[in-house]
Amino acid sequence: MRSGRQLLMMTTLVVATSCSIVGDDHDLDGSTGVSATQLGMVHRSLVEAGLEMTLASPSGGPVPVHSGSLSEEWSGARDIAATGVGLPDLDRDFEAYVLLGGAGVLVDLRTDERLVRMLDRALSAGRTVVAIDQGAAALAQVVGPDGIPRIAGLRMTGRSSAEDRALGHHCIGIDSTEHRLRAAGAHYSAGPNWLSHVMSDAGVITAQNTASVPHAMSLLIDTRERLAAA
Repeated sequence: MRSGRQLLMMTTLVVATSCSIVGDDHDLDGSTGVSATQLGMVHRSLVEAGLEMTLASPSGGPVPVHSGSLSEEWSGARDIAATGVGLPDLDRDFEAYVLLGGAGVLVDLRTDERLVRMLDRALSAGRTVVAIDQGAAALAQVVGPDGIPRIAGLRMTGRSSAEDRALGHHCIGIDSTEHRLRAAGAHYSAGPNWLSHVMSDAGVITAQNTASVPHAMSLLIDTRERLAAA
């Protein structure tokens, strides 16, 4: 049986998109990728809590960072993104999972069979899964042996359709995160655009947007600390 200290030091898998382009004109610079702020906040939260982190994406290698999200505060996100490994290279399950956002999630992560299988095992085992922004859409594909989506009936949030419309992302021809969650039977809710809104249900913690990351990560850290104290 593992000690509390061993539980605390277990590794969290942080999953990001490998996609750097979505649609023909979904953003002013024509690019997508992970948010530097999201990646930086998640990394800082885990490091400060003493938790180890592995960053992975479908293609492996450096994770694309959305250029529009770079700032002086989170300039180190590029260095973190350079440490990425490929989902196919992982030969183990993890104790907690964080799914980052980015429009590319709606292209690669939501259909990545390796990630779907990994999340299915995680949800079946009661592991904590944090899904941020569009990252929540990846959970909509996870289906149990009865053919019912694992998230059916869960209270969840994620990038809202209103936020997509505000950025013009509704024009890229891909179903929104909100639509996918509702279609999978989740009880979706959203707060005002760009303000923090977090839902937690049955070990699944979802964050509507980047502003929601600190709250979502604090819930994850609280969960790990409770395990360590058990």
